[in-house]
Parts: sequence; structure tokens; C-alpha cells
Amino acid sequence: MYSKLKFDKRLRNGISDIANRYIIGTGGRWEPAKPQGARALPWIFTHQDTRKKFCHVWNNTYTLNFNHIPTNCRFACYKVVIKPRTCKETFEVHDIMLAMNHPGKVGMDLRDYTYGAWAGFLYCESVEQGREVYQRARALIPEDIPVILKRGCTEMERLLPSNLWGALSKEDVEFEEQLNDIFSFDELSYMQADWLKNEIKERWIEHAIKIGDPTARETAEKYSDDPDIWQKLVVHSLTYHDVEPEEEELQLKLL
Repeated sequence: MYSKLKFDKRLRNGISDIANRYIIGTGGRWEPAKPQGARALPWIFTHQDTRKKFCHVWNNTYTLNFNHIPTNCRFACYKVVIKPRTCKETFEVHDIMLAMNHPGKVGMDLRDYTYGAWAGFLYCESVEQGREVYQRARALIPEDIPVILKRGCTEMERLLPSNLWGALSKEDVEFEEQLNDIFSFDELSYMQADWLKNEIKERWIEHAIKIGDPTARETAEKYSDDPDIWQKLVVHSLTYHDVEPEEEELQLKLL
């Protein structure tokens, strides 16, 4: 494959961009320098995907660093996307997805190019399976919460609309073969213990407070045993715009 020099700037520039995240591992292939831990993620995995999926390489590296849409993502990845509008609805969607017993994740969507602060994803291998799972989800999710079926990752759609992914060129195939020869495909575990899931849920509520989610207080009080949890989570400032001067002076003397 490398008998002739290609001076491929796309390849070289992409590798320069990920050099601080990868190291040369076994067999000379690039592998993550720091394993991606499930603790740092904004998502809870409602059910683990047992299929051979390498999204940490395909999307996080091939697409984001090399502007390449991998073959598997083009032809064998569909997602049912659920868009809860509030923190309260996110907790509710989490419970529904658990009951569905299908690979997926739900949580905060922190990307600045997708609309909405929350999202859930159910992973499918074909459009036929996607439509079946969509029907199941649509029947369980409240009608006013949006549910759609889409193809691949949003980051890939930013490169090219998904209805054009079938046109895979010879250059695309060869470039992906080069990448496959460079990167390691070790599976990463996203198993999450109960304590970690609770920590992520706490971060959901803290995020809801940050963005002014109207259900933040209700959700915090529902899922906490502490009756004063809201007072502890949010700083409540004293106000002075509605205090008479004499009363304000009295307060100062009392201090």
C-alpha cells in the first residue's frame, strides 16, 4: 500500500491534529493515549451495544479529524433520536428506554450545532430495524416529545447529507483502508456502575439549573431524599430593590 509516496496532506494534517490524543501502540498502530472513561460522558447507557462498534475511532477520529465518513456508518448505522425538552422529560425518557431493552444512551446534548439540551439515542443496524424500533419508541414516548429516525452521526451529516452517502468513491475506499491500517480497534468499555449513573444524573440536574430549565427544582426534589436540596443546590441572593431605606438600615445594624 505504501510502495509509492502519496504526499497526502489530508492524512498528514489529520494525524497532526490527533497526535496529543493517541500513542503508537502494539503493531505500530495509533491507539488512545488515555482510555475514554464513561465517567466523563454526559450520557447514561441504558443498554450496552454488544455489536462490534468503534465509534470512538470512526466518528471521533475518522470524521472529526480526517473528514471521512466510514463505510459502516454509511450503510449499517441508523438511530432513533428522542428529544426531551426538559430535565424532567429526560429522566422519564431514561426510564422508558430502560424498559425497551434496546442499545442506547440518554442525557445532556452539549454540542453547539444540535438543537436542544437533551437527547436519547437508540442504535440500529438497518433502516428496517430502525423503523421497527421507531414504532416501538413512538408508542411509548409522550406524543409531544419529538422522535425521529436518522442515519449515522450528526457530525457526518455536517460533511455530507446522508442521502448522498451511497456514492462511495474509489478514493474514499482507499483512504479508509489507509486509516484502518493506522489505527487500533480495541473496544472501549462503557459499563457504568450504579454510583456512576447517579453521579451523571446529578450533573443533569446541575446542568438544568445552569440553563434555567423550568423543571430543575421539581426534578431535584423528586429524586433526592433531602427536603432542602434546592436551597443547597442554588444560591438564593438577598434582594434590595424592594426594601425601604429605613428597613435596609435596620438590617445592617442587626448584622
